Amino acid sequence: MSEINDVRKKAISELLSSPYLKKNRCYTLNDASLDVDLILSHVLRTTRSHLIAFLDDEIDEDVVFEAERLFKLRLMGLSLAYIMEEKEFYGLPFYVNEDVLIPKADTELLVEKGVQSINELTREIARKNEKRELNILDVFTGSGCVAISIATMCSSHHYTLIDISEKALNVAKRNAKKLIGKLGDFSFLQHDALKSFPLTNGKKYDVILANPPYIPHDEVLNLLSDGRAEPQLALDGGEDGLCFYYALAKHSFASLSEGGRLLSEIGDGQAMIVTSIFKNAGFGGCTCYNDLSGEKRVVEAIK
Repeated sequence: MSEINDVRKKAISELLSSPYLKKNRCYTLNDASLDVDLILSHVLRTTRSHLIAFLDDEIDEDVVFEAERLFKLRLMGLSLAYIMEEKEFYGLPFYVNEDVLIPKADTELLVEKGVQSINELTREIARKNEKRELNILDVFTGSGCVAISIATMCSSHHYTLIDISEKALNVAKRNAKKLIGKLGDFSFLQHDALKSFPLTNGKKYDVILANPPYIPHDEVLNLLSDGRAEPQLALDGGEDGLCFYYALAKHSFASLSEGGRLLSEIGDGQAMIVTSIFKNAGFGGCTCYNDLSGEKRVVEAIK
């Protein structure tokens, strides 16, 4: 039997010595303590506050063995979300594994603007005395965090989620079943976003949401060298990080109904050129929205 505090101190010390965790960031004592506490809480099926309150308690060796196995994964740089197979996004617990990008807080802005656009379009339909659901497409869906988060706020619409990775779609399906329950309003299609977008029942879309890979190729290789294990496919935006925006603009314009909206996440410093790409594809009314750090993070374009 070992005391929780002894296991905790040893693990914190080991994580602080990891060259992987220090590679792309300043990895502090507070970071290591949080990682260790979350892993221990996960293994012990308790909360962090309860764990801290009972550090002198003893734990069985099989529990210690499992915790140490997970500590070693973190020591090699593996993202904590993959270790725990869960990441909170927009207040929801999403299942994640190494087949999908870990949902980032910045992407919540895409969800917020998506909800806003859907509500505006819904009111327009009501003013026209029409009764129909909106047709919504989520491109590069990954874990499904964008479309599923929006669906919890905007039900009674149809969502089509596409990704080139079948494994990613399986994760999205799992999250939809877990967080939405009924899947009748969801379609999941394996599809290359560089090709024309598939239409659901031949109907064009009212809203297209996208979080494309937008990190330049050389930066991706350096980013992943810290062992985080996120899929390169979901990060690599080609030589300049922009390769997917040209196809996104072209195929979105062709797939949207008149007055339809394209909302896309963008990388740092990409706002001007992505807006230009969208306008050259025929879109008007392009608007950029800032994230909490003040960086332009989402572009909305209207057909």
